[in-house]
Formats: sequence, structure tokens, C-alpha cells
Amino acid sequence: MGTSLGGPHRHGGRAHTAVLCLCALTHTYLLFSVFPYAGYFCLYLVNGGDDANHQQPLSVDTVGLYVGLLGSAFAAGRLLGFRAWKRARDQFGERTALLGSLSQSALFSLLFGTAKTFVAAIFWRFLLGCSNGMSGSIKRAAMNRIRKPGTSINGGEGSEGAADDEEEEEEEWAISWILAVMSLGVAFGPAASAWMSLYGGDSAHPYLPPNLFGALLCVASVVSVLAVVHPDDVRRELKSKESSSSPEGSGEARPLVQPKQPPTITLASQLERIMTVWKARSTRSHLLAYAFFSCCVSAIDEALPLFLIARTGGLQLPAPQIGLVLAVAGALTAMLNQSSIFKLFAENLGLYPALHLSSALANVPMVLLPVSLAFATLGASFGYIVLLFGTFRAFAFLYFQLMGNAVTRSVPVQYAAEASRFMMVSGLAARAVGPSVAGVIATTLAGHSWAIWMLIGLLSAGAAAFTFVLREAAAGSRRSLAMPELSQRRKIYLSQRQRARIFAQLWEVHYDHGSKTTGAKWRRAARKVVAVNRMAGDTSAHSGDDVPERKLPPKKISWADRTLRPGIDVDEVPFFIIGTKRSDVSVLTPPLMDALQDHFPSSITGFNYWMKFSLTRDGASLEALESKAGYAKHTILAIETLDGHVFGCYMGRAWEWSSRYAADGTSFLWRLKSPRSFDSLSVDDESSVEERAKAEEDIEVYNWTGKNYLCQLLAHDKLAVGGGSVDKGSDGFGFVINEQLERGSSCPCETYGNPCLVPGTEGGQFEVANIEVWALTPFCFEADAERSERNVRLREQSVSQMATSKKGADIYSTSSEWSQFM
Repeated sequence: MGTSLGGPHRHGGRAHTAVLCLCALTHTYLLFSVFPYAGYFCLYLVNGGDDANHQQPLSVDTVGLYVGLLGSAFAAGRLLGFRAWKRARDQFGERTALLGSLSQSALFSLLFGTAKTFVAAIFWRFLLGCSNGMSGSIKRAAMNRIRKPGTSINGGEGSEGAADDEEEEEEEWAISWILAVMSLGVAFGPAASAWMSLYGGDSAHPYLPPNLFGALLCVASVVSVLAVVHPDDVRRELKSKESSSSPEGSGEARPLVQPKQPPTITLASQLERIMTVWKARSTRSHLLAYAFFSCCVSAIDEALPLFLIARTGGLQLPAPQIGLVLAVAGALTAMLNQSSIFKLFAENLGLYPALHLSSALANVPMVLLPVSLAFATLGASFGYIVLLFGTFRAFAFLYFQLMGNAVTRSVPVQYAAEASRFMMVSGLAARAVGPSVAGVIATTLAGHSWAIWMLIGLLSAGAAAFTFVLREAAAGSRRSLAMPELSQRRKIYLSQRQRARIFAQLWEVHYDHGSKTTGAKWRRAARKVVAVNRMAGDTSAHSGDDVPERKLPPKKISWADRTLRPGIDVDEVPFFIIGTKRSDVSVLTPPLMDALQDHFPSSITGFNYWMKFSLTRDGASLEALESKAGYAKHTILAIETLDGHVFGCYMGRAWEWSSRYAADGTSFLWRLKSPRSFDSLSVDDESSVEERAKAEEDIEVYNWTGKNYLCQLLAHDKLAVGGGSVDKGSDGFGFVINEQLERGSSCPCETYGNPCLVPGTEGGQFEVANIEVWALTPFCFEADAERSERNVRLREQSVSQMATSKKGADIYSTSSEWSQFM
């Protein structure tokens, strides 16, 4: 059976990786190969082939505008072809799109190399940019792997799970190799093209060899793809596996009650969502800063070769030496990029401080480039330029990665695709302007290198200053984008819930009547007192095992006691709450949290609650839930319905995308015995608060029965817990929620032996008011918990989940290492 480009068998994985590496090398060669000889090529075209004649209208000092237009034409072509190639990948698949892009690039490279006029060169260079759709296909092919985790707890399908672990390791290996080849291609492209330009000589087409070599790379890549990759459709295979993951007719294979047709995605709807992203002030500022910085980077990329070929105020280097400078600088950039120095740099400083510093260290120091003219030897000038330019590019690449992360964090996750796409388009547009800006500056100020680079440095300082004013978007800003997704009924319910002061008072004063968790801590403290008395010779003291059980008096624990601060006795507080504040409308309350503590595995008893996801804060989508909570191993999922029912589950596994159920023997379902009400209790009566606290502690828990392994499922169209129909005609889910987190259903299931979690409803259907995911963490401070989770993210390098959406469309993850090559 053949495999698709995105999902090779393990036995053929190395061959697929080699093919993708060759395609990646071809892509980077086409991007960077023109820089060493572009100035001399323009002189040849404009001066009619006599670039040595000083009487010609154009010289190496004034060729900048033509070179800039040539660079802008290529970038404009990439901008124009961006959406077309994306649609081609979605409709025909990565393999077909990659073959088409490579074939067209080979043709237009040859035509560009044989151009006899500058207008023809501009035209063919523009079409070469339009045909450059390789990056998206390579990225999706490298990341879009099907993950099929095993579902057994103690063996069972464990061998399949082990095979999947091996496949994931091979995927990481393949991605690292492709990224390494792309980084080295930054050095290979200029070096190879400069060397090839030596073979043009006095021929009719002196600059054909570098472009012929690019065409041969394209042809070799086409042959490799045809020979190794087979045209299977991975998404059709995935769809068939999802539909067959449950037995015929079982509840887990059925849709939700009264399923709603997915909305049709049109160009108008996409533009509407993009404009929604643009209207968010914080996101708009991030996008403008990114575009400004991208323009400066492309201007510097174009201005450096112009400085190297200039006779007045330059080094007057031939094309081979220019290629050598760019190649060595590219190698230095690749070394810095592949090292862990920059990752540690970003991790230790934090996102925005690292972003601010990288914006200043990237472009602004290039103003010192003319210092190279003061060195006595060409070698010293060479080394200085390599160090300066290589470091500049490394910090620029770091900036692009960090800015991508910052942009996606400034919007709810359901808008991340639009934000990333907007970022990609604005970056390409800025890179189309940058070369022309550099060309105009170099031509206008020809012979005045300090003036040229001071002006470029001034523009770079402006881009850095724009970045320095960026700050993390406030939660309210993100919520304003997410709230239009909420139904009117949900808004009314949440408004009533927020106005119900009695629930707020549960945060202020929690009447703790000695639950097992708190009581255990007090009994341990009593045993300490007994031990101290015995050591002091007090024989009347009871032994540790004879401490009498007594009914503890009510103890008031305020909100302040739930947050760690100086003066807090940690032995008296069973857990702390982080990641939220008292004004939030939370599904979980302290009494409910305390009651749940009694049912956790012993290894995490006493852990603190960390709010990872809230529908009202982070948006109503499964993508938002997975993005926020996907790295938390021990979680409580809590649901509140519009009828006041409160229920959920505990899971000891992370919420990860999968087409199959995951198993967890420590998991359980839970629910409040009585629904919440806003009007039945007096707000001012202290006994009413105590009564509400007792009601919040009164829960039912349904542990895993061991009858099946259908514990946890996070698919792109639903979130489900439990399975196995108990009643004829039921859906078989313990509970299940649709992808918009709007509605769901619950019924008895074999996995947990539970009844319907929303009694009194028709068919177990419910509408969601709020959903939360709380992580259980040993850390008392949110910063420590985030640092620990960030380390997990770096270790796992789960870039695949940010590379594809549920429909197979690209989500350009500009926060990853791919950003520099997009």
C-alpha cells in the first residue's frame, strides 16, 4: 500500500525524509541564490552586456534601484501566489502541489537566466515568485502525521502505543533534519550560485548557470517525489479510521443529539473573521510591528550586496566573493539557530523582554557596517561583516519566532488561524516593499555609505521602538473577540450567575466542616502535639494512633487564605488556587474543590488548583481548550449547564487530539447532587451561605469500572468521556460536547457505571453555560507552574498540532522554527 506525503510508513520514513530534505534545499536555494550576482546581472541587462564600460548610464554605485525592483518582483509574486498554492494543497494534496511548484520553478528559473532585457527579467522573476509554493507543502508534509495512541492501560494494545511512540520519535527526527537542511540552505544558496556564475563567462547568457543549477535541483526533486511518494490521500484515510474506531452501531460512533451542520466557509466569512482580528487593538499593533520589522530585514538583505559591489563607499567585491561572505554568514546563522543559546535566551527572559531585545539587536547594529571600510586588510573586513550580518540574521529569525507566538497569544485560539494567515500575508507584503526601499536609498545616496546605513538604521530603530511598546494582550481584549461566539441564553445565564452574590461569598468565606483533606491535616498536627508532649515526659498524652476522632468546629477560610502570601500557614490550607481571581465566574467553588480532593489518586492529593481554560475567558472552541490545557497531565474538567447542573471528570492524561479513545484507570466522573439555583437562598443570611457550601460539597463520584477502555476522547468534532451503551437507544457517552462547546448530551455508560449526569432533561441533552479545565499542580505560584509547562513544551516540540487544522488547512505557525523560511 502506498503512503501519502504526510504519513510514510516507518520502513520508508528515511526515504521520505530524504526527499523532503532535497525539496527544502531546493526551496532555500531559490530564495537566496540571487543575492551574490543580482547587481551584476542588472548591470548586464541595462547596459546591454557591457557592465565594465564606465560611460554606460548604470554603474555598480547606481544599480540599487534595479536590484531592489528585482527583489520586490519575486516577493510580490510569492504574495500573489500564497492563497492559490494554499487552495491547491487543500484540493489536490501536498504531493500534487509540490510537484506543480517544483515544475514551474524549474521552467521560470531557466527563463529568468536567459532574459536579455531588464523588463523580461522582472517578469520571469515575478512568475518565479508566483510558482514558489514549496514551503507550505514541505511543512505540512513534515508535520501532518497521523497519531494513533494505544488505548490499553496494562498491556492490551500497548504494543501499538509503543509503535506510535517510535513513530513520533521518527517524526521529530525527520523534522529536525528538514529544518537543519533549510538552515544550511541559507549558506548553500549564495555559495553555489556565486560559484556557478563563474562559468557564464562571455557566453550569450552569462548568468544562466546559477539558474540552470536551480532548475536541475527542481527536476531532481520532482523525480525523487515521483519515485518515493505515492498519491494516497491521508485525510481520506484518517476519516475512514475515525468512522471505524467504534463498532458498527455503537453509541461512540453516533453523532450528538440533533447534530448541527457545520457552517460553510466562504471568502466573505474568512474576510469577516480577519477583520475581527484586525479590529483588536493589541493584535493590530503586533501585526504592524511585524510588518515594519520584516520590511527592514528585507531592506538590509538587499542593501548588503549593494554595499559589497559599490566602488565608492563599498568594498567592490566580485560575485564569487559576495557569495562567500553571504555563505559564511549564513553558516554562522545556522549554527546559532540550531544551538540552544537562543532558546535559553527566550526562556530566561520571557516572551516580551526577549522580543524587545531581539528587535534591537537584529537590525539596529547593521548601522555599523561601514566600519568595515576602516580595516587594513580585506580579510579583517570579511570577518567583521560575517560576524555582524550572521548575528543580525540569527536575531531576526528569533524575532520572527517570538512575534509569531506573541500574535497568536493576543487572540482567542479560534482566531489563531486568521491571525497567523494575516501575519503571513503582511510579512510577504512588507518583504515586497523592503528591497525597493533599499534600492531607492542606495541609488539616491550613492557613494555615501555612512548616510545609507544611518538611514536604514533609523528605520530599524523605528521598527524596534514599535516593538518595544508591545505588551501582552489583556484577557479582556481576547474575551471581546470570543464573546460574539456565545449564545444569548448563555450570556443571560452567566450574567445572572455573576450577580448571584452568594456564590461570590463562597470564595470569601468557605465554611469547612472538617472534610477528609482538611481533617487529615488537623489530625497530623494533633499527632505532632502528642509527640512533643511525650518527648517532654507528659505520660498523659495519647499515642499517635489513639488520637480521638472528633467533629471539628467550622473553620472559615477566606479567599486570601487560598493564595500563597507571607504569613500563611500552609499546613492549615489544604490547597491553593492560582490562575484566576475572585471576580471570575467559576464553575468550581472552594467547597467543591475540597470535596473533589478526597477522590484524587494519592500521588496528587493536596495539589493546588490552576485554572488552565475557561470558556468565558478563552473562547468557545475545542481548539482553545486544547491549546490552553493540552500539556496538563492531571486535570479536572468542570461543566455548568444552563439548567444549573454541574458535573465533569478527572483525567490523569493530557487532553490531546486523537481519533481514538485513550484509557485512564484513575479517571472518574462526578456531579453535584442538586442543581444550582440563584433565587432559593438568601444573599444576606449567613446560614444560607453555609447551606450553599454544604450543597457544593455534596457530590457523587463514578470511578472507572474496568469494563472497557473508552475513557477520554478529544477529536476535532467532539469531546467525549466514557462509552459503551447501557440502555438500548442511548448514545453511550458518559458525556459528550460538540466542537463549539455549545451543547452536548449525557447518558449511562459502561466505562464508569454512571447514570445520566443531567437528570430531568429530555434525552440527557444540555446546553453549556461554562466549561473549565483546572490543572492539578504542586506549584504554589503561577509563574513556577508556567515555567514547568514551558519546559514540557520545549521537550515535546509538539509543532504538528499547530501545523494543521481540523479540515486540513494550513495554520502557518510563525512561532516555530519554520517561520524564517515561510
